[in-house]
Amino acid sequence: MKNKVWFWITIVEFVIIIALCFSLYVVGTSLIADNNKITKQYNDLTYSIEKNGDTSSNTSKNEDSTQDNTKNGPSKKEYALGEEAVISNSDNKPMYSLKIVSINKDISETDSYYTDGKPENTIEVVYEYKNYAMADPMRVNAQFISAFDNNGKTGKTMNMTDGQTEVADGKSSQSKIWIVMPENKETLTDIGIDYSNDFSNGFNGTITFNINL
Repeated sequence: MKNKVWFWITIVEFVIIIALCFSLYVVGTSLIADNNKITKQYNDLTYSIEKNGDTSSNTSKNEDSTQDNTKNGPSKKEYALGEEAVISNSDNKPMYSLKIVSINKDISETDSYYTDGKPENTIEVVYEYKNYAMADPMRVNAQFISAFDNNGKTGKTMNMTDGQTEVADGKSSQSKIWIVMPENKETLTDIGIDYSNDFSNGFNGTITFNINL
């Protein structure tokens, strides 16, 4: 009788051991799978960081190129009405240009959207840009253009524009903008126009036009 009891006890113990071994096998397999998943996530993250690092490097190179553009672009002279300022790259290759075509005291629009309620202070500026070698169609946005009076006081460039057409390599276009000066425009004898820090075209610096009225 005792032998029979011990036999069944041995069988139960054997089953328990088999069950424990199977459980350990399942847990181990799960841990290995989780470890592989974590390893993959780590590798993906590392790749992403390295990729972002490469992008930062490229960005830094672009910034260096932009700084070179400023150095090798237009000189610090002031440009006159109708005179073309050419922006070049680091190899001194012309990329695009800008010139002021006209500045008018007799404005074509007097609505407050154009004059900020001050038509007596508002001037109308027409400028032209040309794409010499920019790979993508480009334009010079009004937000990068400002005007200042004889005393160096800057006017308010309005959001209203007429033009802003993007042009491909070898093409040019004109834009008309409205700028509200600090004082009555009839007191102005000349106007300064600054074109500054146009990140959309990779230009970092300032080009100044001095226009006699």
